[in-house]
Amino acid sequence: KPLVLIALLLALSSYLFFFQLGNFALTDPDETFYAQTAKEMLKRGEWLTPYLYDKPQFEKPILFYLLTELSFKIFGVNEFAARLPSAVFGLLGIVGMYLLGALLFNKRVGLFAALILATSIEYIVLSKACVTDMVLATFILFGILFFFYGRAKDRGFFYYLSAAAFGLATLTKGPIGVILPGFIIIVYLFAARDSSVFKKGLTILGAAAVFLVVALPWYLAMYKLHG
Repeated sequence: KPLVLIALLLALSSYLFFFQLGNFALTDPDETFYAQTAKEMLKRGEWLTPYLYDKPQFEKPILFYLLTELSFKIFGVNEFAARLPSAVFGLLGIVGMYLLGALLFNKRVGLFAALILATSIEYIVLSKACVTDMVLATFILFGILFFFYGRAKDRGFFYYLSAAAFGLATLTKGPIGVILPGFIIIVYLFAARDSSVFKKGLTILGAAAVFLVVALPWYLAMYKLHG
């Protein structure tokens, strides 16, 4: 049963991603960069502008810093809390991969795809690192998953969820969060000779509006506050 398979996948992935999560120091320069930014934001009580060395910095958009800051607020400023968002999103990515494989093929394919992903070295490393990659990849994965749900079930609601996921990806690492999956989807539709999506004018406009509502306000706020 799907719930049983997902529970088993989560049990395995939890061990791989959470075991000794906070037992070694931040090593990669990016880990210290993101963790220090979230630490300074927490100290300032700031939840909108990223700060580093007491100055605004815009290396990446706000979402990953917010997740790390929230983790610090709940669990304290430490290595475990710094890496927790990546581990959590690593788990969500495994669920997303199972659902995508089950949708496109069958539950057996979904299970093996998720197992392969969960036991891939780079995926494990990124799930245990305080960097943006895992959060970005998971939002892109769910954006593509919801797109295929919308295509399979012919329901605009899933396209709106897809657009929201891409908006959150854009808030994680910038325009790549929508440019990369958008390119993938367009190439897929042309390769499959499927023009049905392009005929859903109102749905496409609605999805674009959802994306802008999710992604644009923070960028506008930063422009207004900091130029």
